[in-house]
Order: sequence, then C-alpha cells, then structure tokens
Amino acid sequence: MPTIFSLSSTSDAPLRASRNQRVCAVSLASKASLLTMGLLVFIGLQPLVAQNPVNPFGITMPLRSPLNNQLLGTGIVRALDTSDYLHVQDGHIVRANGERARLIGTTLSYQSCFPDSAQAIALAQRFHDLGMNCVRFRGWDTYYLTSTPYATSDTTFSEFYQLRFDWFIAQLSARGIQVLLSQTGLTPKSGDGVRQYDSIKYNWQTRVFQFVDADYQSFQRKFLRRFFRHVNPYTNREYRNEPALALYTATDENSLNYYWVQNFIENSVPILPQTQRYELDSLFAAYLKQKYSTVNDNVIAAAWSDGPTDTTNRFLDPGFEDLFTSPWQTNINTNNAQAAYTTSDADKVEGSRSAVFKVLKGGVNLNDIQLTLRGIKVEKGKQYTFTVWMKSSTAGHKVQAYLLRGSTPYTGYGLNSMFTLTNSWQMYSTTFRSNSADDNALLLLQLGGTTSDVYFDNSSFRESAAPALMPGESLGSNTIDVAIERSNVSTKRILETGAFINVLQERYYESLRSFLRDSLECHLLCGGSSWCQYLGDVYTERNLDFSSMNGYRGSWAVQGTGSPWNNHWSFANSLNVEDRYGSTIGGITRAKIRNKPLCITDEMQIYPSPHLNDLISFVPAYAQFQDADMIILGDWNGSGSASDLDSSWIKLDQIWEIKGQYALQSLFPSVSAAWKNALVAPAEEAIPFLLDAADQRMAFFRRVEIDSFDAVQQSVLPHLVIPEFNGANGLDMSNIQSDTKELLWNQSAGWLHINTPRYVMASGRLKSGIHSFDGLTIEQTDNSSYATVSWLSLDSNAIADAPKSLITLSTKAHNRGAVIEGDTSLWQGWGSGSVQTQSCTMRFSLRSDFDSLSIQPLDSLGYPSGDRIEATKSVSGKFSFELDQSKTHALWFAVEQHTFASDVPWAQTETNIRCYPDPVRTVLHCSLSDAAFQNGLSVENLADIRIVDVLGHSVDVDIHRGNRSIDVDCHSLADGLYMIRMSANTRVVAMSFVVAHESR
Repeated sequence: MPTIFSLSSTSDAPLRASRNQRVCAVSLASKASLLTMGLLVFIGLQPLVAQNPVNPFGITMPLRSPLNNQLLGTGIVRALDTSDYLHVQDGHIVRANGERARLIGTTLSYQSCFPDSAQAIALAQRFHDLGMNCVRFRGWDTYYLTSTPYATSDTTFSEFYQLRFDWFIAQLSARGIQVLLSQTGLTPKSGDGVRQYDSIKYNWQTRVFQFVDADYQSFQRKFLRRFFRHVNPYTNREYRNEPALALYTATDENSLNYYWVQNFIENSVPILPQTQRYELDSLFAAYLKQKYSTVNDNVIAAAWSDGPTDTTNRFLDPGFEDLFTSPWQTNINTNNAQAAYTTSDADKVEGSRSAVFKVLKGGVNLNDIQLTLRGIKVEKGKQYTFTVWMKSSTAGHKVQAYLLRGSTPYTGYGLNSMFTLTNSWQMYSTTFRSNSADDNALLLLQLGGTTSDVYFDNSSFRESAAPALMPGESLGSNTIDVAIERSNVSTKRILETGAFINVLQERYYESLRSFLRDSLECHLLCGGSSWCQYLGDVYTERNLDFSSMNGYRGSWAVQGTGSPWNNHWSFANSLNVEDRYGSTIGGITRAKIRNKPLCITDEMQIYPSPHLNDLISFVPAYAQFQDADMIILGDWNGSGSASDLDSSWIKLDQIWEIKGQYALQSLFPSVSAAWKNALVAPAEEAIPFLLDAADQRMAFFRRVEIDSFDAVQQSVLPHLVIPEFNGANGLDMSNIQSDTKELLWNQSAGWLHINTPRYVMASGRLKSGIHSFDGLTIEQTDNSSYATVSWLSLDSNAIADAPKSLITLSTKAHNRGAVIEGDTSLWQGWGSGSVQTQSCTMRFSLRSDFDSLSIQPLDSLGYPSGDRIEATKSVSGKFSFELDQSKTHALWFAVEQHTFASDVPWAQTETNIRCYPDPVRTVLHCSLSDAAFQNGLSVENLADIRIVDVLGHSVDVDIHRGNRSIDVDCHSLADGLYMIRMSANTRVVAMSFVVAHESR
C-alpha cells in the first residue's frame, strides 16, 4: 500500500471545530498561500463594514403554506419507486434507468429529523417546492436510543421517534426527495457490551472510538441491522429497500488522521478512553509484527531510522558579517513603516558584527517590516532546527518566522513560529518537519507593528536527527505509542504510523459497506466521511461508492477584554468572491477521485454575514463546474429541536441555520433547476491531482481530480499548465474564466458571473458597473453593497427565446431589530422580529424577438402580487425594464414574453372569434362562435384580457364582458394598430385591430 499521509507540522494543522464552532474547511495549502502572499506583498486585510439593511421589507415563507412551484419552475411532485434506486455508473451516481441523479438539498440536524406529522408534510413539501431532491440527516441515529433508561439498552429503539421517522420518510418519498443518512455516532449504554461506555458523554466522543473498538463496532451493527430491517408501516417497505434512503456515510465529519495528528486530544481534553488507547497500541503492535515478522526492537528501529543526518548550516552568511554581498534582503512597507537595516560591530553575540533594524516607525502589521533569506534547501519529511539570537531595544517586540516557497503560491513548509524578544540577547530556536522539498526555499522574518530596534546574530538552519523508538517503548510488550508527539520521532516512523491509521480507517469504512450492501442487502450507496482533512482520508474512501467533502465559510470567536462588545461572539465575515484563493472551492476538489462520484455533503456560510448568498451562488456554480454529484447547502435547523422547524426569524446563536434565511432560500428554485438540469457545464479539461504545493485556484479554470494513488513522485506544480498562471505579472485576479467560458470571477471587483443560455447569475458587489451576458445586460442602480440576481428559463429554450422565465433578486437579510456591532457581530442586538431583507434596484436589457415582455412580481409564496411591469422595446430589439424592491417588495419575478404573430395556438377564423368593426371608432365588439366553445374557450374562463399597443405595452381601457361577447371602449385610444389578447389556461387568442376616430 502506498504511503498516503501529509507531513505538515502540527502547527499547520487546521483547527477542528465543534458543531457550534466551525472553521473554513479549506486545505492547508490555500491557507498558507493566502497568508504568505499577503506577507510578501503587504496586502492589508481591511475590515468589511457591515451595515443594517437599507429600505428593508419583511419577507416570510410560512412552512404550512405550500409555494407555487409552477411559477417557480420546481415542477410537479413525483413519488419515488424502485426506478430511483441509485448506483454508480461511469463515475457518477445514476438511477436504475441510467439517468444521472444530480442531488441538491440541505441538512436536518438531530431532533429536527423527527418532525411531528403536520410538520413532516409541510417540510417535505417545502423542500420539493424549493427544488430540492435530497436532504441530509445528521444526528438522526442518536434519538433512536433515547427511550430506555441508561441502565439498559441493547439497541432498544424509541417507539416515539421510530414512528415520527417512518412518517417523515413516507412524506419525503412521496415528494421525490432522497436522504443521505450521516451516522453521527451512537452513544453506547451499559447493556451494549462496550468497555468504558460511560466515558462517552456525548456522541462527538465516539469519533475515534468507532475506528478502534471492536465491541463498539459490533454494537453499531446491531443497531444498523435492526434499523434497516424495520418495515415502515406507511410505505410497507423495509428500510433496506426504501428508495428514499439513498446514501449513507459511515461517520460524520470525522478523520482518524486528524485526531491522530492531534494526539487524540480535542480542546485539551483526551477523547479516547485509556482502555481504547491500550487497544489502539495493541492493534499497531499486531500490524507491525505481521509486517516485519519479528518482535525485535532493533529491527523496527533500523527500519524506522531516517539515515545519516547532514548537520551543515544551510544559511549563507549566518552571522550577518557580509557588508557588500549579503544574501539577507529587506522589505519595508513605506506607506506604514520607516526603518533602516544596518550592522553593529559593538553589540553582537559572535563574529565581527550583528545585523540591526533601526525602526523609526513600526507600522501597523508584522509584515510591514521584513527580513528575508533565499536559497535554503529542504527535503520533504526531514526535521530541521532554526536558531537565531535576537534582542530588541524594548522588551516585548514580536518576530514571526516562516519558511515557504519563494514564488507563487508561496506555500508554507512547516516553519511558523512567533518569538517575543527581550532587551538582552537570547537564543530563539524551533524545530519542525518540512512538508515539501525545495532547493530554493525562502525564510521570512517579520518584525513590524512595533517601534523598537531589533538585532540579529549567529543564526543557523540545520537538519536534526529524530529517534525511531523512545525510551521504554517495545514491540514485544505492545508499548509503541501510536499517539506520540510526532515532532519527537523519525519521519519513517511517522509514515509507518500514518499508514496504519489509514488501514484502520479503511477497514472500518469497507467493513460497514460490506455489512450494509452484502449482509443486509441494502440498496443505498456507502461513503466514508465528509471531512477529508488529509490525502489519507481520501485514499481510504477510494473503494467506496463515493468520496465526499464539506466546507465551512466563516468562523466565530469570543472577543477578549477591551473589545467594543466585550465577551460576546464575533463572526469573521468575508465575501467568497473577494477571497483571493476562492474560499472552499480548492478544498472541495481535494476529495475528487477520477471515475468516482463526488458528494459535497455539508457546505455552510456563517450568519450574520451579509454575504450569505455566496453559499448558494458561488459554491454550487463551481461545484457543477467540478462535476460533483451532490451538494448539501446549509443547516436547515441546527437547534436540535423539531418544535421550531417553522420560524419567521433567525434564532439566537444559530449561526449556521438557514430555515429563517428567506433571502437565501429564494435562490434555491433557480439554483436547484440549474443543478438538476446541468445548466452549468462541467469543465472540458481535467488536471490530475491537487498538490499541497499547487495553486488551488486552478480549480476555477479546469476540473481537478486525483488520477492515481500509486505515483512514486508527485507532479510538479500542475497549475502551471494553465496559461493564465504564466503571465508576466502572475495571475490576473480580475479575469478568472472557466475553460467553458460560462463562469467569470472578478476577485478584484468582488463579483461572479454565470453565463449560460438558460441560466444567468450575477453575484457580489454588482454596483461596480454594467454586467454583460449574451444578449443581456444587468446594472445595479442603487447603493446596496451586495446583491445576487439570477434569470432562469422555465423551459428548454434560451432566456431570450423562453415564453416564461423567472428572475430572482436577493440581498442580505437580518431579523427585525438587529443591531450590527462593528463589522462582525449581532450578539448584543440579534433582533426578535420577523426577517427583513434589504431592497435593491436592478435595470435589465434583453435582446429578444418577442413583441412584448411583462414582469409579474410574486409574493413570498410564489403567487402573483402587485401590478405587472411592462418592458419597453427599443427599435434595436432590446427590452428594457427596472426592478425596484423598495417599491415592489418581491424576491421573485415571473417573466412572460409574447409574439403577436405566434401567440394564437388555434386558427384565427370567423368561426372562432370575430372582432368588429375594423377600423373601430368608439367600441370594439368581439364575439365567440360555437367553435370557440367546442375548443374550450369562453368569456367566463378567460383569465386575462388586455389591449396591447405595437410596442408591447398594455394600455388602460374599459373592457366589459358579456355572456358570449366582449366590448372594448376605444374612446381614449390614439389612432393606430392594437391587439386584443385573451388567455385561457395555457392557450392564448390574439387579434389585431385598427383604431381610427372619425374626428381625427
């Protein structure tokens, strides 16, 4: 088995977040690249000032009221049957008939998976009406075991929750919605035969437990056997044959690799009980004994030795002695800082002199003053020790040390240390393991932000030896510690242990898949975990039905003493389209294996970010471009309570929840239609394998996928095969265009365009100018800082050729009464009234061959409301109109186009309808014939009668309906050509006539 493990140092490992403390799940490379890019070019991260909504209007979508899915384009309900069983074919998820199943939906967490009977009906209908065809259940398994006392269990199910679950599954199945069951982690009880079961206080603590403990795995299988062999009384199907239960992940947001890197400690608390720690070490010993056929510690020590150590100092001019050709270079941000780099022959540690930065003005940030050294050679997996003597004229001056690639994407190599100086010479040292090989690495020392002179002398950078076995460890006594601090042991030992961790994880995944698919004969597809923190996590999913990944945008923290909102949460809010490395997109692609479905199982954006619409605009667009099979957006209800599934406001502290985010929900119908109908095309070309060292922005130009786990040597910077990365000035961030030409991202201006024939979207800071698409321009004319607008054809025609289409216009939303503090917090003024969304104004221009275009605002349930807006057509053939939400309080706008010549689906003859006189002087009379009645047309069922001028504008006249006739008062009409347009159901009759007044 190839070694699949990241050698990033622990200091570079991403933070693990609890359910209430998410962090952005981007890969380490993008974090390091974004950070160091800013360090080198002095990119100042200015806070985004959030403002309360301007001209807000209330918008609610009561859960018990179905949406008008006909006007929203989400289609009719179709119940699931055996043709909806899913399987994998040609690298994608397909239904029994071979049709590709593109799944899109949201998450229900914990108790929310068990709504009451009325809520279940309403919730299933709402998901359908928004265009979803999938929902992820998270924490569902926990509630099956809640009815029995803690003294006994033996997987006895709760009848209360079982019945609720059965009813809900029946409702989802009846509306064509399939379920991803995410096994969160059953909490065993005394009767379940699990040692130290009482050490698990909540299901999160089973994260490592389940990979290690055989008794726990047996307990889990008992639960799954009982669950999948249960017959749902409302569908008369066993759950193993239920098409609504379509996918399963063996563990929720879990990575044994990650917890091993963290030494099985989370938030300073051990998460693996001592008994299971011993069991883990015993499993490792058995693995080693089988592999090496020995219990001799000397054999193991020899196998794990990294070989000879080259202790040569890798620094040129380590003592800062060279006055004329020194390799040490300086960078000073003269906008903020003033400093002079010189030497001192009086104040030194060794040699003739030391280096000194005479700092006259420290600037604002550490990166305002930098000292760099290039040409350092490092090898992947080798351990190095960096040492330097330093002091400052004022105690407390901080110096940050990095080692990184010396050119784009400026990937960090593992050295990331902060030193706090005193006013006397001190030696500062740190040891790290390089995660990459480079003959020309860059050392970066940052010392800005403080006005204080800083001295350097006697530096070194040397390879350092690491032991294979620690004192007291022995294979014969099973005491080789799996969780030993990695920085203390040899690289080969780390790789061996990492391979063992992968074996445990892979065995767990594949044994569960075999149990479900082979033993229980379940029809669902099986995956591992959606938390691929390392390449090893992806590797262990390579033989499952699909690989999966998640991504979280934003994070929260409790502000320290002295902040304006002391001891309250604050939220890191930044616009995805302004993220230089594109937020979570690069991280998503790290889980894409060639010829295997990719499921994005938990994509979230934090509230109260004013940029929440990024979650459903930016992310799905590029997920489709990467040809993913599933995307789950947001946590519909994360409170753990089914009682508040319907809410007209955003619940206090539910920062990932979207059930009250109606502005965001309004985009679901269009985005879902685009996803399910593949309106955004996948990339035309693929780049194999996403390296830590590669620029992850290549995922915006090409499809990225892992093509092999067996390569002896990694490819070198695959992004450089893309011409855009090789410009003289680097990548132009204002013109990131997909190879399909359908996606255009302007990071500099902060917007994204989706430009396809049937689906158009613009999202971000749109007031920067006119946004042009094929035959369509959109211009924001108000001062809203952020907006999303989409236009979707409701049939197979392009937008310009579609008789009916849908425009969605959405901005940010907050609770009524919310008070935004600074730029990131709502804690002191969360608000308690119903949700309000900010108004926005957009001007549209569409080139179309139709004769008229009208816009009907829709209310919050998708039904017509307010007055129609008639577009004006120019002589050049363009319709123009404006949507002003401060006047028309709507998020959805139904668009209809009509042509005079072709709007008549049955013949205009004297036997159907007769209009006279022609020309008309005062009153136009229209009578319906017997043939018209035979064709289903009558005055009573005419839904709409309008008089339209030659420009397609409706004109205001009095129209009187009789039994079988219609009279139109033409006194107020100017002379000229007009049309009377009458519609019944889906049919339209249109007759032209001429007005010629006698007196004119």
